[in-house]
Amino acid sequence: MRKYYIVILWTAILLFAFCCGENQPRAENAPLPQALEKIPREASSIIPPSVAGAFYPADAARLKADIASCVESAEIPEMEGEIVAAIVPHAGYAYSAPVAAYAYKAIAARLERQKSEKPEAIFILAFSHRISYPHISVLPRGAMETPLGHAQVHETSAAEFIKSSPLFSFAKQLFIGEHSAEVQLPFLQVLLPDAPIVPVIFGQQSGANIQAVVDGLEKAAKSHRILVIATTDLSHYNPYETANALDKETIDVMLEGNPRRAAAFLSEHYDRMCGRAPVVAALSFAESQNAVPVLLKYANSGDTAGRKDAVVGYAALVFVKKHDAPPAAAPETADQVSHDEYLTEDEKNILLRIARNSVETYVREKKQYSLEVPSSERLQEKGAAFVTLTKNGSLRGCIGQMQATLPLYQTVAQMAVAAASQDPRFPPVRPDELDSIHIEISVNTPLAPVAGPEEIILGKHGVVVAKGLRQGVFLPQVATETGWTKEEFLRNLCVQKAGLWPDSYLNGARLFVFTSIVFEEKK
Repeated sequence: MRKYYIVILWTAILLFAFCCGENQPRAENAPLPQALEKIPREASSIIPPSVAGAFYPADAARLKADIASCVESAEIPEMEGEIVAAIVPHAGYAYSAPVAAYAYKAIAARLERQKSEKPEAIFILAFSHRISYPHISVLPRGAMETPLGHAQVHETSAAEFIKSSPLFSFAKQLFIGEHSAEVQLPFLQVLLPDAPIVPVIFGQQSGANIQAVVDGLEKAAKSHRILVIATTDLSHYNPYETANALDKETIDVMLEGNPRRAAAFLSEHYDRMCGRAPVVAALSFAESQNAVPVLLKYANSGDTAGRKDAVVGYAALVFVKKHDAPPAAAPETADQVSHDEYLTEDEKNILLRIARNSVETYVREKKQYSLEVPSSERLQEKGAAFVTLTKNGSLRGCIGQMQATLPLYQTVAQMAVAAASQDPRFPPVRPDELDSIHIEISVNTPLAPVAGPEEIILGKHGVVVAKGLRQGVFLPQVATETGWTKEEFLRNLCVQKAGLWPDSYLNGARLFVFTSIVFEEKK
């Protein structure tokens, strides 16, 4: 049986979207300037407030009182471990401040309880609502101003961050009139006074920009104590109950702590939040710091200060580093059960028939095969699988999915069609080829994290390497077919499949293993 490398199809996060609180008019596109203004390095950069008196009080005393009231009302659990990142909303204070207060109170309480030093730099990940710009604007020096004074930039961290990628510069227009970063400042000024900031505004919420920010944050964390604040609102202008349901699904994805899963979900459901890039970047950074997400509060504008026929959702999450936490129990894998126990022969035959019927129906009629729900509980469970098509012994298509997001029988049906029509290495399968097509299915057991290469058994384990938004996978049989050593296997996995440096598996990338239950049509 011949095996082939797996094609990983990356989904790109869509471009920026608009978001605002209920008390804000919907943002409108502003024309892209001929040349975005950039402040010379020698100049002092003070960004004046844009939304004081609109999104939050312009009077300092009233602003402090409003924040104090929100913080006092926020009830947070005790949490052990360092908070390295947070996700907060950015609408008008009447609507979202009662939610944002949970995250800021948790950060301040942890620092006070642990008698920890304040972060050297707080990176605020925001995005432009009004101006499209291909890259990322970072305030390099000076301060952002609010009625409470100046929030100073940590110039050393900002300079190092900017040097980490050619995608970073300072475009002043992305700051002027933009509220998403500004509304975070009063909370920081009250609860973490004098803590320096590094404001980062996505001009475009692209995968390349996200990865550049993640790489820069990881470098910054190696030399400075940093805190990352990412901002987004959730679903916009749905009825109250609809918003609750949509936002719950989105929050559940964020709570998985998997940036690649979140990126794929948000690419498919782009209207679930406006700050997709800040959120995915925060998830990626938190993953690199071995930090897990904790939901502190969810509400929408119908709960806080608005009507309930068209609401905006808000969530406050923090990411807590688990230094001494015991490893999570690994999911059941085929190491613990036999392949016949995991899938019976009858279940394998059902999946092969589904794959065959799905391919033939799509190729002949250009429509999806009408699936019936199988009686097998195992096939109704969510599962990951690859479908490989060969023709006269040669590869004709192979597409798979590592994340178990659909019932296994539906995954097989979708991957079969994709293998026949979407593998970029081959033209779509033609009707006159169907009699020569041979189908093989690889059902993958759940991914289990491993501490390092020493836990990988070549020829038995398939391996996933993941870092930020980059991910690659080799099926178990790749090692057998190539004859590679473990080092060659992992270096090729990093380079060929994930687009990482060859030694990334030793330097920050995460490794997961799985086994594959492989079966094929009778010849």
